[in-house]
Amino acid sequence: MSRYRAPDPLALRHWEGEDTAVARLPAAGTTHLIEVGALAVVQAAATTPQGLSLREIAHALGLGGDHEAETVAGLQRIIDGLIQSGLLCRVDDDDPDPWAEPSR
Repeated sequence: MSRYRAPDPLALRHWEGEDTAVARLPAAGTTHLIEVGALAVVQAAATTPQGLSLREIAHALGLGGDHEAETVAGLQRIIDGLIQSGLLCRVDDDDPDPWAEPSR
């Protein structure tokens, strides 16, 4: 089962009433404009350095219920986009620090 984790440091800024938020990765020098649903996913994944599974993220966001398969598929699409942008990473059990620089 895959786990997902947010990078550290990560700066997030959301203005109340807005549908988007700003996510800044200081180490990479990048800034991203993300939808508030994606912001909630990043915030949930940032709660633990070990990362959270897809189901744990869904539970943290209060998702599930009658349309669980559709919810999980939609959440996975959001997670995939966040991974692609560098705002989340997939953590394997044998990879304690996916953000570490490769050894030379």
